Amino acid sequence: MNFFKRECQEPPITDAQFGICDAAGGRAFTKTINPETWTAEVENRQQIPVVFTAIDNCVLQSYELEETGRFDGMLTTNIHLYLVELKERQNSRISKSIQQLTDTINLLKQSHDLSRFRHKKAYAAIKVRSHPNFHIIRHSERQEFFQTYDFRLDLQTRIILD
Repeated sequence: MNFFKRECQEPPITDAQFGICDAAGGRAFTKTINPETWTAEVENRQQIPVVFTAIDNCVLQSYELEETGRFDGMLTTNIHLYLVELKERQNSRISKSIQQLTDTINLLKQSHDLSRFRHKKAYAAIKVRSHPNFHIIRHSERQEFFQTYDFRLDLQTRIILD
């Protein structure tokens, strides 16, 4: 399985700020205008070229591996690999988002050598309109996730490329 499939990648983005949106029934995409429509916000202060790859409904079609969760997309640079699961519903379960990330991380690691990426993070970006755009996860859970998957776990809608 090729998670870096060219036909699922957008051209490199160098904007200092852009958003990631999830089309209902379609694949996720980036957008540089109308921030109120973004599910997740990406800060790229150094304006390095970053590639967004749609995973759900592109690399993995809805009929493939139906029992396996999959995240919506990933952001990559020469040293960054940031995985993003997008949710816009207030009743979204954090545990389901994390499961979608872990299922796809396992597939990704089976298919690719990820050692070239120095910064690896998994984001569950759950946009809740009536509450702050962040959720709390215990330090021990973050540590366990990192030790198991070699990705840092973050539960927020603001993604900072550092």
